[in-house]
Amino acid sequence: MELVGREREYAELTRIVSQTLGGVVVVTGAPGVGKSALLTTALRDGADDPSAIWWIDLRSSTAAEDTLIEAIARCLGVWPAVGDASARDVLSASVASNRTIIVVDHAEDFELDDAELRSFVEHAHRTTVVLATNRVPEVRSSTTLLLTSLEVPNAEATLAEVRASPSVRLFLRAAERVGVIPDDEGVFAVGEICDLVGGLPLAIELAAARTRLLSLTALARELGAEPDHPVDLELLRSSQGSMRATLHATIATLEPDQVDLLERLSAFHGRFPLDAAVTVSGRPLAAVLDDLERLVDLRLVDPRAGFSEPELGLLPIVRAYVRERAADHGEDARRRYLQALAAEGASARAELRASEAIERLRVLRRDVDIELRTLMREDPVAAVELAVSAAPVLEASEIGATIGEVLDAALRSRPALPLTRALRAAALLWSSRMIALAPDAQDSVELVTQRWQQGAALADDTILSLQAWMIAVHNGTTTGDLRFSVTASIEGRAMAAAADLPAWTARFEMWAAGALHHTDGPAAAIEIGLRALERAQRTGDLSSIAWGIMLLNTLPLDQVPDHPPVPRLEEGFAIARRLSDAVLESFMYAALTMREQRAGHLASAAHWCALRLELGIRRGWSALSGISFVHTVLIASRVTDDDAAAVTARLIGVVRIDLERILRSMAPSTRPLFDEACRRTRNMLQPHRFAQHVAEGGLLSAADASAVAIAWLRRHSAETPAPPPRTSPITPRELDVLALLSHGLTNKEIADRLHLSAKTVMHHSVAIYRKLGVRGRAEAVAYAFRHGLVAAGAD
Repeated sequence: MELVGREREYAELTRIVSQTLGGVVVVTGAPGVGKSALLTTALRDGADDPSAIWWIDLRSSTAAEDTLIEAIARCLGVWPAVGDASARDVLSASVASNRTIIVVDHAEDFELDDAELRSFVEHAHRTTVVLATNRVPEVRSSTTLLLTSLEVPNAEATLAEVRASPSVRLFLRAAERVGVIPDDEGVFAVGEICDLVGGLPLAIELAAARTRLLSLTALARELGAEPDHPVDLELLRSSQGSMRATLHATIATLEPDQVDLLERLSAFHGRFPLDAAVTVSGRPLAAVLDDLERLVDLRLVDPRAGFSEPELGLLPIVRAYVRERAADHGEDARRRYLQALAAEGASARAELRASEAIERLRVLRRDVDIELRTLMREDPVAAVELAVSAAPVLEASEIGATIGEVLDAALRSRPALPLTRALRAAALLWSSRMIALAPDAQDSVELVTQRWQQGAALADDTILSLQAWMIAVHNGTTTGDLRFSVTASIEGRAMAAAADLPAWTARFEMWAAGALHHTDGPAAAIEIGLRALERAQRTGDLSSIAWGIMLLNTLPLDQVPDHPPVPRLEEGFAIARRLSDAVLESFMYAALTMREQRAGHLASAAHWCALRLELGIRRGWSALSGISFVHTVLIASRVTDDDAAAVTARLIGVVRIDLERILRSMAPSTRPLFDEACRRTRNMLQPHRFAQHVAEGGLLSAADASAVAIAWLRRHSAETPAPPPRTSPITPRELDVLALLSHGLTNKEIADRLHLSAKTVMHHSVAIYRKLGVRGRAEAVAYAFRHGLVAAGAD
């Protein structure tokens, strides 16, 4: 393997070895992480005197009963010797008083804290022993170097950031050796591939070698980029090694309980919350946490900080290998967990109350998707039950389409499925919602209305009726029937108030306030909006809070009171992302565009506007693109060149037929701004050219118009400057946890020492990993020793 992305480790190893005379240096890390390559490059290639370095690979012949020193001496051919001299004495005599470095690769079958080894380095005081092993020492020191997987780019990384990523650099170097040089789009695909294999250098090398015959897109698909496509582990093998052998060697280091846990976790198809891991394991929390730490250290499980608890996941290649060994292990427990979680999540959404089940179900949405498809084949009624339970939580997520498919198939089934009245009502209502969210929903308005009316007629309890009215509000928004949205918000508000349900009242008031902005002016909208936001904050309804933030930030800011302060749009946008609500995210993009455009920050406005159009293309929401076309007109009309004027005129032509409907969904102040943009553009182009470009725009489809707008916006956009990363410093309590982690204490032992729960210790651990930019206990401890956060050997 090329030494790419290991520059820091190279410098660290050469420093440690040069400063360690008569001692032991341990280079540790999971199989396939590149220990041998680092040793070869840093020691053999950088040695002043190559003859002073003795290389030993313990995969060669050694006796089963050998100690580490005996195995080294045996491999060097100096032991057994004539007479009864010990391996330690013979080896000490061999090195004499010369400066010698003995490099021992593949030492994982031997104890690292070996008394005979310590005795040897004391006698051979000018000899350094460098051990490479898959086993991580329980107690690390300043002479321990931990190798981890290479850093992979995150999903939001720019092209420059992706190219600079160590894992991508290694892939590109390896691909170049087989004659493949990816273009810019291909580089992003390389970043995805590196993420799929967890940044493991061996896997990256093996994957890159396949680019001679496979496209990068096809390679990513075969390695798990598409949920329904099986992972092909055979791609990751060569005459030099294979991922199967590497994963086998890694799993062989686990205890039986850890193997059992890994097999149970492999039942999950995507990421899962900590609670799910504990539930399917059937074991106490403290025991599961300690075993999870071991799986995380070996990069078999990837932890990330969640909103309420850590999120975990297996790499696709790890899951594929484990499922080969234990195809059905944990499936029943996973299914029961999903069904219970969905039922609790639906109940919480109906009552508009906070629940950990809602967050957990969002994390598990990939599993919900696959479970729905499975149940549709095996038990259609159970599929409908899961679909209507998951819909209130996941309606605007990427699996909304699957929920819609399941409900549509069930409602069209002949003979009709034996659904209860309440279940059929919910199925009809949520089917109407999913059709409204489908691509080009305005072409299916009649079916949306029909399904909604049928469901509303069957709804015979207050909560389901309120859900029906809220579905109507959202349906009108996404299909463009805003008059229906206003009517539904008024009806729903009256019903919620009559039932004395403040959370539901606040949700409907938020939409009613938007309507009042158009009919009664901003003062009435601000009064109701502030009241609704305060209610939503009191009840903890995140969706209503986000919609309220958006509404109040689009009203005239000079009329909105300073106290209580209205949260900024960025806070609302973060909630939309947290809720995986693409509709809310789309409207947040529109509000951010309008804010930046009003402030004269045209490049930033262009950035947000382009993001909204791109989201619309991904979801097929052409009905919502009109708002962004109007925003593009307002932005481009302020740029004084012919290209901007031509684009402005074409987009005026795109929206003019549907202009009244579009403007009704925007702030009233938009109309005079749009009229002024039209006048300015007509004057710049002159009436004849203006009319010509407007006519051209009238012939564009929504997709073509989006492409025109995005291309112009991207040429003139700049991402809103982000503040410097505000990584929180390690807190005193986290430093306490880190110090105890460095001494090999289990989560339960740390919890007992610090008088905390084991789950709280896990929370602190994941927070430490995030703040230090590491991926597990071993990496965190290595970082702590390297940067002096804890002292080696301290109590």
